[in-house]
Amino acid sequence: MTVSLSYYRDNALRVLDALKRYGIMLAILVGLIVAFSSRFTIGVNVTESLPHTLYLIDKANRNVVLGDYVAFSWKSNKDACPLGSANPDCAPNPIPDDATLIKTVRGVAGDRVSIIEQTVLINQKAVSVIKTHAKDGSRLLPVTSGVIGEGQLYAHADHPDSLDSRYLIPGLIDESQIKGKAYPIF
Repeated sequence: MTVSLSYYRDNALRVLDALKRYGIMLAILVGLIVAFSSRFTIGVNVTESLPHTLYLIDKANRNVVLGDYVAFSWKSNKDACPLGSANPDCAPNPIPDDATLIKTVRGVAGDRVSIIEQTVLINQKAVSVIKTHAKDGSRLLPVTSGVIGEGQLYAHADHPDSLDSRYLIPGLIDESQIKGKAYPIF
C-alpha cells in the first residue's frame, strides 16, 4: 500500500485547522470566565439563616437598599468581646474574620434602632427578637440603640438563630465590609 505525501499534508492541515477553531473557542471561553469572575462570584449559604442556598454576588454593585440581599465580609466587633477575655458576657467569635456572609438589609443610615424588652425595632417596627444566649450557651449581647450612622447598615436574617446586626458581636455593617449585592439563584 502506498500513501502519498499529499495525504499526510492534507491530514496535517485538517488538524491545524481544527486546533485553530478549538483554540479560538477556548480563548473566548477563558475570556468570558475571566470577565465574569472579575464582576461576579458565587455565595453559598451553609446555614438555615436564609431561604436560599446559592447566591450570585455582583461585586460591582455595592449600592444596596432596604430589602436587598447584601454580601459582606464578617468583622467581629472587638468592643463586644476582646480576644482572650475571661468575661462571661463575651461570646467567642464563631465566624472567622473576612468570611463572606449574606443577609437582608433591614436598616440604613438615618434609621433608628431601639430595643424594647427582647425585641429589636427599626423606626418603631419590630424586626427581630434577641436571644440572651447562643446555642453553645455563651451570652449574646444586644446591639446598642441609636441612629444608624452614615455608611452603615443593619443586616438581618429572619431565622431566630441568625447571628446578625441584632447582636453586638457583628454589630452594624460598615460600607467597607460590603462585597456586593447578592441575588438568590436557588
